[in-house]
Amino acid sequence: MRGLTASTFFLALEKSAHLLGAMLVMVAVARMLGEEVLASYVFVIGLTAFFVPILDAGFNNRVIKSVASHEGLGQGAVAEALAYKLTLALPTVIMMGVVSWASGEPYELLVAVLLVGVSTVGMSIGDAFNSALKGLQRSEYSALLIGGLNAALLLSSLVLILCGGGLVGVAMCFAVCRLGYAVAGAIVLRRVAPAEGPLGLTPVRGRQIADGLKHLASVYFLGNLLHVNYITTYVSSGEAESADFAIGYRVAAALLVLCTAGLEAVLPHVAGRFRTEGYSRRSLTRTFAIYGGIGLAVALVTQVAATPAVW
Repeated sequence: MRGLTASTFFLALEKSAHLLGAMLVMVAVARMLGEEVLASYVFVIGLTAFFVPILDAGFNNRVIKSVASHEGLGQGAVAEALAYKLTLALPTVIMMGVVSWASGEPYELLVAVLLVGVSTVGMSIGDAFNSALKGLQRSEYSALLIGGLNAALLLSSLVLILCGGGLVGVAMCFAVCRLGYAVAGAIVLRRVAPAEGPLGLTPVRGRQIADGLKHLASVYFLGNLLHVNYITTYVSSGEAESADFAIGYRVAAALLVLCTAGLEAVLPHVAGRFRTEGYSRRSLTRTFAIYGGIGLAVALVTQVAATPAVW
């Protein structure tokens, strides 16, 4: 269990970096650009995040499970995940732009949506490499990648805002930093697992997509309910009315991600144990309960600590 505890710690650190980075960028936008721009910024983030399950389709968890089961990287689940994500990249970004245009928002918002849409594709591709690292139970690299991504995103956003870049400038930072995350993920994975051969692209068939959907995280459905709720509020009520709601919505969405840290650490551990020595149903239930509870506890503590800052 020691390795599992360490993995849980680093994945909690990774999720915390996501949470803290998102919160600090949001605070910077609110303080330096005003409440109306904050509302528009959260609309852009929520709209693009709504399409994340389409780009994922369970392939990230499938990669974790496959790599942990020693099924290989180069021509295995990672290659299939990359092929799937790249195939859907352009259609997904176009859909984001169409929804933004149909909502009747200004041209500047459409540009921001497209830029963050491109960043969402980069993030999804980087997550495929990151999932392989988690499957190898090298979650310390996952924490390092996500921490570096959010530090770069925060610093570049501050610089662009100070230089008068506005909402579009922040969206450009998202695009550059998240595409950089994808490149860094590929480099780190190749260094961690050099013996696996070159990473390629394997044509994805319906069987792989169906298998991926079985691994789709339920947190996406809860997150998308929050995204739809905010987008509806923003479009119907306008920037001024939805600015306050934006803060609570983003905190809630981030906490949904944070509480999965323990369970995400359990997946590669269990997959590897099943292959080598088996796992009793009782031990499996106990492991999921303990480490799922740890993730939930971390999320609750974070919520309590964040409440004074929100108010």
